[in-house]
Amino acid sequence: MADEKSPQTLIDTALRAFKSDHIDILVNNAGLGQNTPLEDITHKEYNRLMDINVRAVLFMTQRVLPYLRPGGPNRIVNLSSISARGGYATHSVYAATKAAVEGLTRVWAKELGQKYNVTVNAVNPGPVDTDMYRAAGEVHLARMEEQNKSVPAAPRCGTERDVADIVAFLCSEKSRWITGDIICANGGMLFL
Repeated sequence: MADEKSPQTLIDTALRAFKSDHIDILVNNAGLGQNTPLEDITHKEYNRLMDINVRAVLFMTQRVLPYLRPGGPNRIVNLSSISARGGYATHSVYAATKAAVEGLTRVWAKELGQKYNVTVNAVNPGPVDTDMYRAAGEVHLARMEEQNKSVPAAPRCGTERDVADIVAFLCSEKSRWITGDIICANGGMLFL
């Protein structure tokens, strides 16, 4: 998603794969994490996270609009993070990018809703056992594993399935009256 041509490449690939001329669902899930103290953040790191976590979401969504089915229903689901609201140390830029995604979600729900017959929502996961989570480093993992023991829903971090089921719901007809919302998927780690 760092390449500005990626949105059109992804759209063309999806249209060919599904032998279609329209797109019903967009899930903006690409993202990069960060565990850098404020004193050590560089312009390069800032730009890299902003490019992937915000710019790519914005331009991917912009690019898909002409391909949404005119009569709908259409769905856009953005992935945020508990870091957008949790105030976690070393997440300065990452938290800012995910807060931006939540802001875009609310704006687009109003701006695009009736015009494109689309709902726009976001999922705000807590820690999820992914490659990005495991790559965070030993100190971060140890801290998270300790916090995970006290998650109200279960003493663990989330799984990809925990989040995927919520995304699938938001893409379904059953979610037709939900838009501009941020669904927290953190097992009760943080109440928002």
